[in-house]
Amino acid sequence: MIERPELQRSSGRDAAALLFFAVAAVALSWPMAASLSESVSLRGDYFINLWNFWWMKSSALEAGTSPYFTEALFHPLGVSLARHTLSPLNSFFGAVLSDPLGPHGAFNFLLLIHSALSGWTFYLLASRLTGSRAGALFAGCMWAFNPYHAFYMAQMNVSTLEFLPLAAYFMVSLWRTGSRSAGLGVILSAGLLAATSFYYLVYVAFLGGLLLVGGRSVAPDVSFATGARRLLPFGIASAFLVVLVAWPMVAAILGAEPPVESATAVGDLARQSLRSNDLLGFAWVGPPERLIVSWPTMFGYTALVMLLVGVVALRQRVAWLVAAGAFFLLSLGPELQVGGQVTGVTLPYAWLSELPVFSMLRKPDRFFVLVEFFIALLCAQAWVSISARLRSSVLRRALGCLAVLALCAEFSMAPLRVHVLPVSPLLEDLAATGAKSLVDLPLYGGGPFDARSNHAQTFHGLAIPSGYVTNLALTEEHRSNASKWKRADALLDRGDASRITSLMESQGVDLVVLHATVPVRRAPSSADGLLVWSPFSLSEAGLVEMRQRGHLEEQLVPLSEWTTRRQTLIDALGEPLVEDERIAVFRRP
Repeated sequence: MIERPELQRSSGRDAAALLFFAVAAVALSWPMAASLSESVSLRGDYFINLWNFWWMKSSALEAGTSPYFTEALFHPLGVSLARHTLSPLNSFFGAVLSDPLGPHGAFNFLLLIHSALSGWTFYLLASRLTGSRAGALFAGCMWAFNPYHAFYMAQMNVSTLEFLPLAAYFMVSLWRTGSRSAGLGVILSAGLLAATSFYYLVYVAFLGGLLLVGGRSVAPDVSFATGARRLLPFGIASAFLVVLVAWPMVAAILGAEPPVESATAVGDLARQSLRSNDLLGFAWVGPPERLIVSWPTMFGYTALVMLLVGVVALRQRVAWLVAAGAFFLLSLGPELQVGGQVTGVTLPYAWLSELPVFSMLRKPDRFFVLVEFFIALLCAQAWVSISARLRSSVLRRALGCLAVLALCAEFSMAPLRVHVLPVSPLLEDLAATGAKSLVDLPLYGGGPFDARSNHAQTFHGLAIPSGYVTNLALTEEHRSNASKWKRADALLDRGDASRITSLMESQGVDLVVLHATVPVRRAPSSADGLLVWSPFSLSEAGLVEMRQRGHLEEQLVPLSEWTTRRQTLIDALGEPLVEDERIAVFRRP
């Protein structure tokens, strides 16, 4: 039994660790915390998240309706969001925070919260497994601030990394003690994962399976039978809660939508090489750039020194090392790539990706999270080995602080580039026109090119016949209707608005918003094809910028083309209802 003074000291240290991770999250991503009106990304995934915030507010918080279906996109069909990356818990808090902070501020604030909590929950797990708070602090920094976060910064569901180590923490506690409170923690963690990231929910299932197989590595005195008896009932209860929380997705998988999943999975095979890591490093895809960021850069040279000096710990935790190797192999995708070249060697992921549920894990590079998970734990254990050789407590504290600060400096993104997104002030006035729907032109038939329509909708709130959602959410009917609009839009360049007006009439679209800019594919930068070995803090500016710029950029429509398109719409619909340097709005008679 822990005495009360010791319990108080432990709680105080844990609270101090949380404060440390909060300060580190702000400092290592500065000026994100001070840029509440600015964007950290220009990717379509970022605009999806801002749209998610808006839609959660419009549906669940204001109208009291389910957020899992929307008539705001792909009008007049509407679209199911059961498979869309809605990340409902993140979207809920994003919706609540958008009023006081603005949508960009809400996004930035949530990113900072996730970074701080990710480090802290991993710290709790590592300290429980190794008994070293200094080692756990180092491991928490590895988990919370490694370059993977910079890569997936625009995707809120992928940036929510705190619940995976939290689930592992409670599973280990449950395996060791059989505590009911630990079991309830497992259930709660599973529910939180189901409400934020399907990927990490599957990863936690992997960790649960590993605990069943290798429980002796974390609790030598607990037999398999005892551990399984403690873990399985709460695992089953967790599965029930997951089904309850994620029922729209579960119903879609079990209902009429599996052909959509299968067709999309097959179509994604051609892109798997972009979503797989390389034997030499992490596949850092812009696109259009494709770089390989070496494993030392991704793990951190400071961490590698820690493992090298404390190599004795690796022999003590062979099971963790084997697990890291297994997930590293899965992160390489279906075919082995070396230096950006596909070798034709088939890897285990090719088999795994054909299984039900796992076929939705379309990005094998994300298995790097589990590699980092075990490498970070090994670093914490390595510090135990190193500190045991140091007789002076002052020296231990000094070296521990130095190691943590060195790793943070190596992983720092400061100064992080932020972006101002220009938006026509007229968009907010369109709702007052009495219109119910509009079409943005040029239109591209869905996908990242139409992400700006999602963003614009958060200002005007009117239904649109296209938009950008996760591929798995779309059916052939959606794609076909969006393509009709795309073909009709192309005719404007020839001075023909007949198909536009016909579609507006048949589908009840009230307004046309003609944009003076167009998203186009940008050219690759000179960094394309490089293998990056330098520490992350020395290369992060270029890496983060090319990733978060995305593969599109806004360019002005050529003047002759703009003149033709604008005049064609005037001839068909009359003079613009409103107009500025960014948009011209026309109304159906």
